[in-house]
Amino acid sequence: MVELYHEFDRNDFEIAGVSDDVDSGRMLAFVRSYRPPFPILVGGGRMKAAYHYRGLPYSVLLDRRGRVIERIFGFGGAEEFRKLHQTIANEVRAP
Repeated sequence: MVELYHEFDRNDFEIAGVSDDVDSGRMLAFVRSYRPPFPILVGGGRMKAAYHYRGLPYSVLLDRRGRVIERIFGFGGAEEFRKLHQTIANEVRAP
């Protein structure tokens, strides 16, 4: 996600991480350790009920209108990253 964040212009693309940890210490330890360049939103245990994800990591790609256009469960490696990158590039080019 960091690579994607740095590649696309902030006017066309944004990333926000969501921590659903109930224990804020775990989230803060993650942020201190990995120092993500994008904001981390705090779900406090409410995100699974709202988004019905099966496990983590879970990513949602929204279009410019806020509609979900892609849901990603887990991470499938280089091929999945390539597809995600292409989907984002197509959206960025869309009017």
